[in-house]
Amino acid sequence: MTRRLTIVAVLLLSFFTIAEFSKTIVVAAACSVTTINGSGPVSKTFLVQPGGNAGALFDIGQVLTFSGAFNATEGPFPFPAGFSYSNGSGSPTTETLTITGGPWTFTYACATLVVSSGGTGSTGSGTTGGYFGPLYYDGRLNDKDGAETAAVYCMGDGSVRVYALGTPWFISFTASHTEIARVPKKPAVNTLIKQGKGAVLYRLTSGELQVNSPGLDPNHGYYFIFQDCPVPPSPK
Repeated sequence: MTRRLTIVAVLLLSFFTIAEFSKTIVVAAACSVTTINGSGPVSKTFLVQPGGNAGALFDIGQVLTFSGAFNATEGPFPFPAGFSYSNGSGSPTTETLTITGGPWTFTYACATLVVSSGGTGSTGSGTTGGYFGPLYYDGRLNDKDGAETAAVYCMGDGSVRVYALGTPWFISFTASHTEIARVPKKPAVNTLIKQGKGAVLYRLTSGELQVNSPGLDPNHGYYFIFQDCPVPPSPK
């Protein structure tokens, strides 16, 4: 598994592992997001389905430890921090998250909480993804990921524009509505639409679009799945 680090606002970090472009693309199912808020020393073990994730937000001075399919120790930090593990393999994995104390929030989707010990708190669920709210307010579709290496935008004509990480970010490519429409809406296999300067756009067998780009860890990649951009009506 892979860790990638970016400090944005209160240090939101995410972890992604997916197959390389030539291999099978992992696609997450549509899942509700469950949150658990509480405090005190705590340990929770999740069974994470392919494409699912489990993460936690923890407080100043505390330490979060991952063990299982991915192993890492994060913190302590002089600020609140958030980390998430995402299962990019083709089979379920087990991941245990342990926090030394303080207030915390666990969030998981396409995953099941199988073991819980310590801490006190309450559980809620919802259907909206992302547990820290937008990090970017520039119109990009993937506005909640502090570890993204591609920014995806819908243009006014229905095209998809992808920027790659840089200083500043630069345009990787723009896929026009016509280019996107050349690939069937639900192809038999995940199909390449366009690529350029390190980013790739696919049409998935589910009918969704997916952008892939190299991850902050060069051994693994970043991906973002989204719906087609709205196409304006033809002028009469």
